[in-house]
Formats: sequence, structure tokens, C-alpha cells
Amino acid sequence: MIERSPMWKTAFLLVLPTILVILARPLSAAPENVDRPSILLASDARPLSALGENAMRFSSAPALGGKGYLIEIAEHDDEWAVGRFVVFVGHPSDEWIEVLRGRLALPANEFLQLLRSVNSLMQEGEAEYNQGDGVIFVCTDGPGFLSESRLGGIDLTLEGFCGEDHPNEKINRLIRHLMERAIKDAKPRFKR
Repeated sequence: MIERSPMWKTAFLLVLPTILVILARPLSAAPENVDRPSILLASDARPLSALGENAMRFSSAPALGGKGYLIEIAEHDDEWAVGRFVVFVGHPSDEWIEVLRGRLALPANEFLQLLRSVNSLMQEGEAEYNQGDGVIFVCTDGPGFLSESRLGGIDLTLEGFCGEDHPNEKINRLIRHLMERAIKDAKPRFKR
């Protein structure tokens, strides 16, 4: 007869909490990376194609929570582009609560110039994380930037934020002023 070592008891006690957590989950539970609250869902964002042939949206959902926002603007007619911004507080693993909303308006020619600049930056894409000098950049938490652009009916999307030269960092600097300028006229709004 083989004698059991006392180590099996220690090993069992170490894994028991993990086993209990797994067994306590409902069978229909979604994986943890599915159905997390998003700025796009919280703002009732429509698909970019529903906004028109020329449109853009920029959002920030910080990985560690705090203040997030969405800026959305589209060509309205030959003279104007109109849109909105929404500011939230919250956390991506909990919920985003809307605290401020406002409208944006921009002359159409200024908007198209801005959209072309954004599109150009998005086409740069992300820089290589390994620059060949032995230093590898790893960005895990940050502002959670997402750029979406639609120019002439062609869609581009770019996620990321790693480094001040990342295209999304540059896009943020280009368009955030639209929201900041409009905040003066916005009314606070608390929505649950």
C-alpha cells in the first residue's frame, strides 16, 4: 500500500479557495472581458456610419477610472459640422456616470481640415514598442484612448496611448480644446 504524503493536504488547502470561487460562479457567467461598461455604451453612441460620410469620435476611458469623455462631431451641411461631448466619472469595471453634456459646432471647412489631420495621424499607427535599443515599452494602464474617423465613407479606428508621440495623444491635443471651449456653455447633468 502506498502511503500519502502530508504535502497533499497542504496543496489541497492552497487550491481550495480557487475551487470554491469557480464553483460559486453561475454557469452562465460571461468571461470577465465581456460586457464591461464602456464610454460608448454609456453615451448611447451610434455607429460612426450613422453620423454621416464625414465624422469623427474620440473617447477616453481611463483604465484606473476617474474622468472619461467622448467627443463626437460630424458634417451637418455645407456650412457647419455639429456634434456633442459627454463627460463621465467612473471605472471600466464598474460603471460610467454621466456628469456633463454639451453641443459642439464648427465651420464645415475647419472641421474637414481637422478631420483630415486626425485621419492622417491615425494612419501613422502605433510606433514599434521595441526600438532596438534593448528598451521595450509596455503600457498597461492609461487614458484608454479610442479614435474613430470616417472620411468620405471610409472608416478608421485606432486604440492606444503609449507615449506622448502616440497618434492618439496627438489627436487628443488636437480636439480636446473643442470640448474645453464648449464646457463654458454646458449645463451640469447627473444621470443614473
